[in-house]
This record gives sequence, C-alpha cells and structure tokens, in this order.
Amino acid sequence: MHLVSLSTDWPRSAPFPMDLAMNPQEVGDKVLRGILRNDLYILTHSESGDPIREHFDAILAAFPSQPPGAPRAGGANQMRVRIYREGRTDDPMETGK
Repeated sequence: MHLVSLSTDWPRSAPFPMDLAMNPQEVGDKVLRGILRNDLYILTHSESGDPIREHFDAILAAFPSQPPGAPRAGGANQMRVRIYREGRTDDPMETGK
C-alpha cells in the first residue's frame, strides 16, 4: 500500500487542498454559534448548498405521491417541528449573551 504525501505527491497543476480551505477561525465561529443556539444542523460551507439541495430534491422526488393517512401525518410532523423550534435559541453571539 502506498500512502500519498500531500507535500510531495500532490500534482503541481492542482491547487493544494489546504490553500482552498476555510479559515479555521471562521469555521470555529460558525460551529460555536450553532452550538450556542442549539442548532439542529451546523453547515459551515455555503458552497455545499447546491449539491446538498440536489441530493435532497432527489430524495423528496422518491416519496410516494399519495398522502399518508391523517393520524400518521399530523403527529410526526408536529413532533418534528416542536423538537426543532423548542431546541433552538436566539443567536447569543450577535445579541451579546
């Protein structure tokens, strides 16, 4: 097995991965803000939005077209919304908390 060394084996024609990386302080600020707000998801890289959207659009398109039975639909959605809304708080990094 041959391990690739990024410093010696990386092709000179390609940008070095860490040269394209987000500043660690910026990532840390985003993660801390998400933790303090109790965000359900903490997504640090906005450029990932389109690929993620395409992925989830494909998942949503795979759902059956007929609606679920009434007792099932209401309870599950209400629980999911409540968990997210009750867990999230205001942005403490912007309000000075």
